[in-house]
Amino acid sequence: MGNFPSSTKTGRRREPRHMEVKITVFTPAGASASPDGQQATGSHEDTAAQHPASELASLDIDELVRLMEKPERRTLQVEPNSATDDRHVKIELETLKAELNTSASTGEKAKQFDLYCQIGDLYRTKLHDLQSALQYYQNMLECSKSLTGDKKEAKSHNRLGLTYDILGMEEEAIRSHKGALEICKVTANNESDICVANKNLASSLALFDQVPGAKTNYESALAVAKETGNKPEQLDIYLKLGDLHIDKLEEPQVSHKYHTEMLALAMELGKRHMEGEAYLRLGIACSALDDDETALDWHLKDLKVKQEEGGKKEEITAHINVGDAYMYLEKTDQATSHLNTALQMAEETGDQQQQMQIHICLGEMHRNQLDSPRTAIQYYEQYLALARQLGDRGAEGTAYNKLGLAHHGIGDHQAALEWYQQVLKMREEDGDKKAQISQHINVGYAYLSMEETDQATSHFDTALHMAQQIEDPHGQMQACFCLGDVHMEQLHSPRTAIPYHELYLALTIQLGEKSEEGLAYNRLGQAYYEMSEFGEALGWYQKQLKMGQENGDDAEQINAQSNVGNAYMSLGKTDEATSHFNTALQMAQQTGDQHGQMRVSFYMGEMQRNQLHSPRTSIQYYEQHLALAKQLGDRRQEGAVYNKLGLAHHDIGEHEAAMELYKKALKIQEEDGDKKSQIILHTNMGDTYRLLGKVDQATSQLNTALQMAQQTGDLHEQLDVYFCLGEMQREQLHSPSASIQHYEQYLALARELGDRRQEGLAYNKLGQAHYEMGEFQEALDWFQKDLKMSQEIGDKEEQIKAHKNLAASFQALGNLDLTTSHYQSAITIAMETGNKQDLADTYLKLGDSHRAHEPQLSHTYYTEMLALARDLKRKDAERQAYNKLGLTCNEMKDHEAALEWHQKNLTMSEEKEDKMTAHTNVGHSYQALGKADLARSHYQSAMTIAMETGNKQEQKYIAEWLASL
Repeated sequence: MGNFPSSTKTGRRREPRHMEVKITVFTPAGASASPDGQQATGSHEDTAAQHPASELASLDIDELVRLMEKPERRTLQVEPNSATDDRHVKIELETLKAELNTSASTGEKAKQFDLYCQIGDLYRTKLHDLQSALQYYQNMLECSKSLTGDKKEAKSHNRLGLTYDILGMEEEAIRSHKGALEICKVTANNESDICVANKNLASSLALFDQVPGAKTNYESALAVAKETGNKPEQLDIYLKLGDLHIDKLEEPQVSHKYHTEMLALAMELGKRHMEGEAYLRLGIACSALDDDETALDWHLKDLKVKQEEGGKKEEITAHINVGDAYMYLEKTDQATSHLNTALQMAEETGDQQQQMQIHICLGEMHRNQLDSPRTAIQYYEQYLALARQLGDRGAEGTAYNKLGLAHHGIGDHQAALEWYQQVLKMREEDGDKKAQISQHINVGYAYLSMEETDQATSHFDTALHMAQQIEDPHGQMQACFCLGDVHMEQLHSPRTAIPYHELYLALTIQLGEKSEEGLAYNRLGQAYYEMSEFGEALGWYQKQLKMGQENGDDAEQINAQSNVGNAYMSLGKTDEATSHFNTALQMAQQTGDQHGQMRVSFYMGEMQRNQLHSPRTSIQYYEQHLALAKQLGDRRQEGAVYNKLGLAHHDIGEHEAAMELYKKALKIQEEDGDKKSQIILHTNMGDTYRLLGKVDQATSQLNTALQMAQQTGDLHEQLDVYFCLGEMQREQLHSPSASIQHYEQYLALARELGDRRQEGLAYNKLGQAHYEMGEFQEALDWFQKDLKMSQEIGDKEEQIKAHKNLAASFQALGNLDLTTSHYQSAITIAMETGNKQDLADTYLKLGDSHRAHEPQLSHTYYTEMLALARDLKRKDAERQAYNKLGLTCNEMKDHEAALEWHQKNLTMSEEKEDKMTAHTNVGHSYQALGKADLARSHYQSAMTIAMETGNKQEQKYIAEWLASL
């Protein structure tokens, strides 16, 4: 497929996977704090009479959010207490323990129960000594069994459940919360207890990724709160349900609904702090919905609330979120202002945790929005230093990943690899299998950037096997995507890529990942496209389009419309292709997607140049692309389209103009430091000098390209240079024997790279060289190798070429039966794939092979070719068919019919060489019909053109024909 010149395939672009830091920090919910530091429930003063406070505790929302994060991403568990606070807590503990000893001696079980609870709560919430807390809560549970009433047992299970939640002990936590809920359902007269027990069980299930159960229990808790009119509990549950839907279910629209309800209740109850929390969450939901303007409005409202409350930590967080929102709106000056304010406040308060977050935000902005990875590195290094100082291994790993991405951005792939390997080592030490899977994928991407495909594939394979072992479908999905792309892009083996893309598709459907499902359809379409199975490719692209329409994703629809257009284009259905391209262009214009417009202009240009063989028209589309690139300030695309314009001018024989365009492209790529593009352009310039007959300049450019490719270790570009050197020896210097040396080097590199498609092309070129040397048996051997290779990799288009080359070789060896057999095989494959272009060309070749001996059969083949040329709107092929039909009619002695065909050819001819040939053939027909004057007129017209173009050989032939009159 003609790729968009950004070097990326159609479909969503993937950068290396990495663990993102959680930038937004949630502040405590607005419920008042109970004496033991828990989040109290049902405590609003206006409703306390109707809804007595539950004795059950819940995790503080800050603690809950922290626990919801993946282990490697969690921030420090707690902020340390001051020495004074610790002293007061310890004094209180000593007092309570003394009371406990007294009550134990007097046998006061009820008092012991309360004291166990108070002491456990102090250990858990103030000193954060969870093991000591657990011991007292277990004593509390034992004590409750000797007391009347089950509410105390429920309270014991409640405290144990919260402690197990924090310790990450899934089975024990859920069992304890279920125990509390069952007791409350049976014995509680207080509906608040049932509501809180349901809510706590839901939070615990959410912590351990049992999301369906969490959702059900939150909804049950909400139903009880609504039934009893307990608005403070409704407020809290709306908050948690909203968080669940955005964090776990990835449903920002549903989250937005719950947080809107939360905001209304917070305003009704006069809970200003909770109002701010709702603003914060609505901002996050809008950001997830790509409504960045609205997200900014919500975050600004949250900032105002935080400034009113005077909490520095919360205000810093709000500034970070506002800065983040401005960053996504590309308003980097405002973003920088808020982030710098946040940094200054964090430094003043000594809050290193928040300093760390701000540094990563600034790093991200410089890497992504300001395209300045070198500056980003400075911020990531400050982030890393703070992470190490705080002993935060999760943040340290994030820093390594970010530094890897930034070094990748400046082209230092070795440094990027080393950073990724450090994270992998950390995750192996931690024993975190899921994180190891992500890191193997990162390391694999780094090796890909260094063109070490075997190493990359090894890491992707390891990631896939690990993901299968631990039954991690998301990890399997990522690894399958990577392996499929490696087989497609690096190994050029679309057939072996398909099983990975099919597994990727199955996993996306299993997980309900709609956007990823669309990407799977895209990749399967590409694979079949590369195999020249354009009808199959079209089917997958149409599924991608349908998915984009269902998701309401404009960008994906534009992409898919373009892909569908490409498939139709390759099937020779240019009307359908144009329709889809126009739809894509219209959508891109309506949505203001200038990048999409640029992409469609590129495809339209490619269709005109490659399928419709109309390079002049393609230039118009490439110029539209160029104008958009300049408007967007996209120098890379500007350079790429200069290259395309050069190719178009090259195709119409305007090699001097092509050279000037290549030079413009080269200047931009030199400014950009893009070595690969520079090598390509030196190769193109060498090829153009070759066609201009300036062999010395061609050799100079190609040697420069080869030297640069060798210095950078770019084997793929070395491959291209050897190809051009071989072509120059064969076509310009007419030395096929000398070309063989270059083609053999080309073959050796293709084998070294494991690039079977290029290996097949090398066989093809070696076959051509031997064919031109008259060594038809040797040519036959190489063409048979090309056919075998193309069959193994499933490249139908190359199979057609190989069959045609084999046919030509057998024809040269005088074996007409095998000649016809291979041409017929080419026709069969072209029909199967719907490849009308190759079908037309094969009919042409068949006609040529039969014209001398069986002109009637030849006439049939040329007639088929003509019908296809008209269907394809190929003016050049239509004109050629007229010429061939004219020649065949001459062979058949039907000179009247021959004259009509040659006159049609003359009418359509535009280029001087074509007109000269047509005038000559019309002259022959008139001469055969005995109309010497008309024959002479056309011979003289042909002679005039031959003299204008300096074609000495044709002048000689025409002079002989004139003399024969």
